[in-house]
Amino acid sequence: MRLTTSVCSALAAGAAVLVGLLPAQTAGAAVPEPDPTVPRFTLFGPAFAYTVLNPAAYPPDVNDWNCKPSPAHPRPVVLVHGTAANSLSSWSALAPALRKEGYCAYAKHIGGRPQDAMQGMEAVEKSSKVLAAFVDEVLAKTGAKQVDMVGYSQGGGVLPRYYLKYDGGTDAADPARNKVGKLVGISPSNHGASATGFGTLARMLNLIQPIGRIAGQSIVDQQECSDVHARLDEGGDTLPGVTYTNITTLADNVVTPYKNQFLREKAAPDAPPNMGRDKCGGKKMPPLTEPVVSKPKNGIVAPAVGSQITNILLQDVCPIDGSGHLRNPYSPTTIQLTLNALDPAGAKPAPCRPIPPVPMLG
Repeated sequence: MRLTTSVCSALAAGAAVLVGLLPAQTAGAAVPEPDPTVPRFTLFGPAFAYTVLNPAAYPPDVNDWNCKPSPAHPRPVVLVHGTAANSLSSWSALAPALRKEGYCAYAKHIGGRPQDAMQGMEAVEKSSKVLAAFVDEVLAKTGAKQVDMVGYSQGGGVLPRYYLKYDGGTDAADPARNKVGKLVGISPSNHGASATGFGTLARMLNLIQPIGRIAGQSIVDQQECSDVHARLDEGGDTLPGVTYTNITTLADNVVTPYKNQFLREKAAPDAPPNMGRDKCGGKKMPPLTEPVVSKPKNGIVAPAVGSQITNILLQDVCPIDGSGHLRNPYSPTTIQLTLNALDPAGAKPAPCRPIPPVPMLG
């Protein structure tokens, strides 16, 4: 079925309003085998619009259970979509790039009803258990010891981090037994999404909980001063044995301020509560240090030295790329940076193409 960009955008907008009024209730549908008839999209809007009419669709380049991890890429890649998105709308561009490079990639719709295009709406704690079961399935079927994980928005921030910390993704006693080796977050919601201030305003007006009951608990969980963030950030942002890469953009109007997407080194023991969290008022939150951002050299951002965290600002690599929240996972620069994070030894210079910024979600 062919849809024009304008029709796709209209469908996507309409669906976002209609479906957003319905609370999510169940985990995502069963993962199907690859479907070569599903189109490959180059923008979020048309991809999402397609899923309005085809909510069970996945990118045709994922979920091949006959794929065997190679010696070059021994860890399968688990792709975790964002809030109010799905696997197809989040990964239509990255999935074929992974397949071209020889990776076995797997994805699952999580946090929504099977008939809904908008996934990722349920409580992070609930979605984390679904993600945990899916990772176990990937490990069992591929025979791999670990996976690498690439996530977008919620799927690159609070959700995988919750899984790593609370639902078996890591083994504190023996990090060699971790189920995840690398976590790459694209526009990740690591320290709260104020949505250009709308979330902060809603919290000040005591509207966040009513919004969560209507739209989904994950909206509440991703607010800057949520209980989920308080639990996740206690004791530091990272866990032993996992390397983290975060790719953010100045043009993001959803996970704002954009620095909230970066992970931070552990604060000093005597750091005062709420340090770096001026919007949380009297609620006691773990302190946040200033983020360290890695700089590119000839289009390549090398992994940080002496740290588990490599924070990347898209515009440091390509100043003329104005991709916002929706276009970041479709940016050619971001795609190559993601591939480089998964395989630093084979890193290639990221392309840099002019992408004009688009107001609002971008």
